[in-house]
Amino acid sequence: MRTIPSEPTQADIGWLAGILDGEGSIVFSKRKRHPRIAYGINLVNTNMELMEKANNIIARLCKDLEGTPIKISTKAYATNPFGTTVRKQCYQITIRRQTWIVRILGILLPHLTEKRVKASALHELFLTHIPGQWYTEKELEKAQWARRD
Repeated sequence: MRTIPSEPTQADIGWLAGILDGEGSIVFSKRKRHPRIAYGINLVNTNMELMEKANNIIARLCKDLEGTPIKISTKAYATNPFGTTVRKQCYQITIRRQTWIVRILGILLPHLTEKRVKASALHELFLTHIPGQWYTEKELEKAQWARRD
């Protein structure tokens, strides 16, 4: 009988960072005329095995945090390769809880390449901000400025 280790290996962390860089997105943008930001981590793929592996690694990274912010949902994207519409079944992992995002990005940052700047800016904003308070314009401007570098 195979046992699943409780802590992800460095290979698992590197794999997850590669998946996030290639198949995922880090949502981080200011909403118009409001001191709120839209934020989160999304992974979308058509391979359920890949998504289950990513979900398993994320769950092990955040096993001591409360809540269940991982949501796997099915999404059908329409593609049109040769003039015909084909609906392809996709799966999506969405993470919206700040404590989970801080943990995940803190671990994955050294391994990210393509999304490192955006991930770093969001991670830094969450580390310096007091939870439960509105984001100030200064915080958001500084974070947005950091993303441009």
